Amino acid sequence: MSLINFNTYDGSPAPPSRRRRPRWPFMVAGLVAVLVVALVVTLRAGGDKPQQTAAAPATDPSADLVFAQTRQQGACLDGLFPTPDGWAQHLADGIRDAVAHLEDGQPDPKNIPNDGSGKPNEGLKLWVKAVYTNSLSTDNPQYTAPAAVTSVPAVKLPRPKTSGPTDPAYQLWSAATDKVRTALLAAKTDASRSDTTLGALQFPPHDSTYSGVSGCMTGLLRDVPTVVDPHTNKPALRSFLVATDCNEPVTPQLDGDFRGDTLYIIQSCVSGDLAECGHYLQQFSDRMRQLHVGTIVVVPKDHQDEAISAWVKTGGWQP
Repeated sequence: MSLINFNTYDGSPAPPSRRRRPRWPFMVAGLVAVLVVALVVTLRAGGDKPQQTAAAPATDPSADLVFAQTRQQGACLDGLFPTPDGWAQHLADGIRDAVAHLEDGQPDPKNIPNDGSGKPNEGLKLWVKAVYTNSLSTDNPQYTAPAAVTSVPAVKLPRPKTSGPTDPAYQLWSAATDKVRTALLAAKTDASRSDTTLGALQFPPHDSTYSGVSGCMTGLLRDVPTVVDPHTNKPALRSFLVATDCNEPVTPQLDGDFRGDTLYIIQSCVSGDLAECGHYLQQFSDRMRQLHVGTIVVVPKDHQDEAISAWVKTGGWQP
């Protein structure tokens, strides 16, 4: 309500009052514009950064496998006089039988465990030589029998709990299982083939030549390699065995290098003279030390069969 000053009022009506327009609509509009500009700038800045993508799932089934080494082993068998007739053949049959049963206990290729409980099985590369006069010579291949059984890996993870075979994790597990199945079949084939090869090993006539056992060991040192296993990236076990009376009536042929590897000796003492047999054993052991042998383990003759079986299966034997 306006107050009228009658001293100055001329009777004309008062002019209408002028109200200011509110500013808040302009302020809101300005704030919205600022927010829009800030959002655009943020989006553009984010677009300049490299996009981060989820890591691609592993595609190599070997990542789901655990591997075992392939052992490198060599044996010399002395069937020459004065060792008992048929003794070396008996030991060769023991080696052959142990190789044929290397895969015993492995799962059926059609029924591989899917809970990750499988264990890898070591492979074996084996050279068996028959001792004769010039054992280092390569002109008698019938006196050498090579054998090999491939190693078998194991799947280290259980089967993924997925809805179907299209899941990447399941596909990787399935591919790893296929590798185990293939290796199992190959190992069984290898064992059968090696059984045939070892069965073809020949021995010189028992009393027609002399025992060049050092030359046989030298031949093994040349045949049996020192290797780093490609699956484990570690040096593969290298081990040697010799069955002999240790009496060497020919000039020893000494060459090669054990590189500290172990030698297992099964000695036949036909004469029964322990002092004489001990002398022969000492002489032969000293010659092997010239070739840098590591530990020498002498196997009692009454433990020869179990020692040969353990040596083939594990590369060693403990009394």
